[in-house]
Amino acid sequence: MTLADLQRLSVSQSELVLPYPHAITALQLLEATGAILMGWEGWLRYPDGRLGHSDMHQGTTDTSALSSSEAYSWTKASMTLAQNEHELQNETTDIKLLFCIVV
Repeated sequence: MTLADLQRLSVSQSELVLPYPHAITALQLLEATGAILMGWEGWLRYPDGRLGHSDMHQGTTDTSALSSSEAYSWTKASMTLAQNEHELQNETTDIKLLFCIVV
């Protein structure tokens, strides 16, 4: 899978907003290209298709003070934590957590 493939899967035309498995793949591809990672924001997709920002999973603050490898490692870990928390707290809903990757 390429970054262009992932951009086509994004729910936003202007930002890279993906479900967890694709977001992790995107991070791996971005890191391999040397892209500067600023962090991520949590988005929600509701059963009716609406999109919104997550109050619970707002994402990271600016990671520019970290080395590139630290930024990618911390981002992956925080996204994994958010995904796990979302799954535990939303077992009975169809609300999906999406990740907006900011580079």
